[in-house]
Order: sequence, then C-alpha cells, then structure tokens
Amino acid sequence: MDYLNPESAPMATAVWQPVDPVPRNVREWGYCPNFPAWLPGDLILVSALQPGFVQKAIRTVQSQGYAMDHARWEHAAVYIGSGALCEATRKGVSVGMIYPYVGKHLLRVRRNPALTPDQRWDLAVNALKLQDHSYGFRAIVELLWSARSIGFRAHGVTVYGTRARICSELYADAHAKASGGVVVGNLNSGITPASLSIETKLTDIALEWVRIV
Repeated sequence: MDYLNPESAPMATAVWQPVDPVPRNVREWGYCPNFPAWLPGDLILVSALQPGFVQKAIRTVQSQGYAMDHARWEHAAVYIGSGALCEATRKGVSVGMIYPYVGKHLLRVRRNPALTPDQRWDLAVNALKLQDHSYGFRAIVELLWSARSIGFRAHGVTVYGTRARICSELYADAHAKASGGVVVGNLNSGITPASLSIETKLTDIALEWVRIV
C-alpha cells in the first residue's frame, strides 16, 4: 500500500516552484504532493492524522468489516487536474484543491489501469457534472447510528436516481458512467472509502513529496 505521510516530507529530494498561489500554511510548511504526476480521474483517499467525530465514526463502522489499513480511509475524492479535486462534503459536491489535506492527512492515490485516457477524462467530467448536488446527509446519519451499534451493518445507498451523494459514491458513480461498469466488486456491502481501498480493479500509484521553493 503506497501513501504519503507528512512525517516523511522532510526526506523529499525533488523541488517544485509553483506558478500559481499556494496557501500560506502550505508554503510555510514547505512541502506538497507531486500532483503533476497524477491523472484526471484518479481516486484520492484521505485519512486525517487527528480525526474528528465524523471521521472516527466512519472508521469505527468500516473497521467492523475491513482491516484497519482499509478502514482508516474516511474520505474519497476525484482528481481533476492541476491540484484540483471534485468531492462531496457537507456543503455538497464541489471543486476544491488538494491543499487543505496537505500536512494534516495521509494521502493515497488509486487508479484503474484499464481505463483509456478518454475514459479518465470522462470520469473527471462526470464528477464535475454533479456539482451543487446535495450531500448524502441520510447516509451520514445512518453511518453515525451504525457506529453506536454492535456489529457491522452495511448501508448500501443507490448510486443512481438520487441527487444526494457521499464521497465514495461520487467516484463510483462517475466511474460507472465513464466505463460502463462498476468499480466495486461487491455492491451489497455498500460503496465506502474502505471498499475503494481494498478494490483490486484499482492500483496504487507511486507517490512522493516535493519541496516548495
């Protein structure tokens, strides 16, 4: 499993000179993922170093059915390009930058090697087309309730036919429309960051930190 840990950033040997503004806190920290090596349509998995209540609940539920190496990933996003992500947050589906996750999260990038370049772009565009769709609050309520329950209860949420999206479904929905096939092998267990983490159709890509100059 290949992922970026902020603790390893000081070992970066490559340098990067941004041509666009970089948030002050990231520039002062001094490091950034080498995102120019990522491709549109890549899956970004995120794990907070200091998880909040919702992140802890997601991990608790996922750990009932998955090893912690997979359960630890509590957020998923679609990479668009140039450091931009399309993701489902509490504000709905929107576009943001990778920077809020830099230095405070483990980062992992996965890719379906079977997709053609056109399909990768289609995946990214399909995610962008869902902008302003509402966040799946019902799924989150169910998730938090599950975290209080004994045992693992998977809550599959329909990928199509609803405006509400949670982060992992955003990627799965966009992937399905681009490729004509599902990305998660077992839909009965629901689409979660953990299921995307363990999915064998996806492979990890090599990652590195770069020093900002």
